[in-house]
Amino acid sequence: MKISEKDIVEIAELLNCGMICYYHRTNGSIESYPDPESDFFDPKLWQDVIDKVKKDKKNYLDFEKIDSNGAFEMMENFAQS
Repeated sequence: MKISEKDIVEIAELLNCGMICYYHRTNGSIESYPDPESDFFDPKLWQDVIDKVKKDKKNYLDFEKIDSNGAFEMMENFAQS
């Protein structure tokens, strides 16, 4: 399995918008929905996507936005390398 550069860019953009993303290992589809911890999350609007991912969870890779501490640590490690 190899994720295309186009898909990586799309996932990064979705993560930047506060979405949680899933990449299907077999067919390469990308599914996403807002973080359920967000004040603006309405599960009724996203239930179909949530159910689709839950139903086939073993075939999806999940991506979550890195927190600010993790982002800082990543930049620090990069700068030291």
